[in-house]
Formats: sequence, structure tokens, C-alpha cells
Amino acid sequence: MWLTFLTNYNGISVFQDQLWVDSDFLQLFSDAAGGAGFGAYMQGKWFNGAWPPQWVTDGTTRDLTLLELFPITLAIQIWGKQLANKKVLFYCDNQAVVTIINKQSTKAPRVMSLLRRLILQCLRYNIMFKAKYVCSTANTIADALSRFQLKRFREAAPAADQNPTPIPCNIWLI
Repeated sequence: MWLTFLTNYNGISVFQDQLWVDSDFLQLFSDAAGGAGFGAYMQGKWFNGAWPPQWVTDGTTRDLTLLELFPITLAIQIWGKQLANKKVLFYCDNQAVVTIINKQSTKAPRVMSLLRRLILQCLRYNIMFKAKYVCSTANTIADALSRFQLKRFREAAPAADQNPTPIPCNIWLI
């Protein structure tokens, strides 16, 4: 991972912001639903998607830790430039993911692969991050997106963009 980072090093070595920017300020929310999909929302921008059929077939969708970490990682991949040079506090409704993000380590190989991707993106954009647990009922916007409940999503986030942010094709390579 370090070799990958160093070959594309951005030259920035100090953080500009002194305070942690939390999800209330950023309006950055993410969620995953094992039987449906994933979604994330940040300052009016949003994305959601369904799990690939192969993940359902091979049992990947039963790994809730991997699923909950996935939209967080994808959000940094998509919106990293807007979060550059910030200290970002993620709120997550999965305590295992909160622990993994804060420790920046796990024994689960697929989750670790995804975590490395998150860390590499954060290094690229000079983002310092940590996570805090939040109750599922406080995550209405992302919960609606992960379950494809667009009417509920629009009621919770009426100012959201009309169309979702495009998702890169390479997201499934973990």
C-alpha cells in the first residue's frame, strides 16, 4: 500500500483544518442493507446501488462488516476531493466497522482489502479520519438509499440532487 501511495504522493504533509468535521456538518451519511444494496449522501449529492449477483451467490452479502465499510470507502473515492485536507468523523451504525476504522486493522482479509483502499484514498487526499457509532434510526437518508426507498429519501432530503452521482466501474475490485 505504501509503495502505491508514494508513487502518487501529493506532496501535502500537514492538515489544514484543526477541528474534526463530523457528518452533521458535512451531511455525510452511508449505509448498507444486506438484502438490497448500499447508499451514501453528502451535501445534496448521493449514490446508491445494488449488490452484484455474484456477491449474493457466494455469500459476500452475509458479511455485514464488509457491506457497511463499502459505501464509506466508495464515498471517499467519489467525494475525496471535496474532503481534502480535513479531519473527517464518520458516523456508522455498525460497531464492528467503527472499531475497524479506528484501529485501521482487521483480521478479515476481504474487509482488510477494502480498509486498505479507504486508507489509500485518505492518504491521497490528506484526509484524517475516525469513526463513531450512531443508532440506525438516526441514519434515515442513507438507510432509505440502501433500500431503494426513493420516496422516503426525497422526504428526508428534499434538497438532494435530482440524479445520483455516477459510481465508478472499478468499485467491485476488492
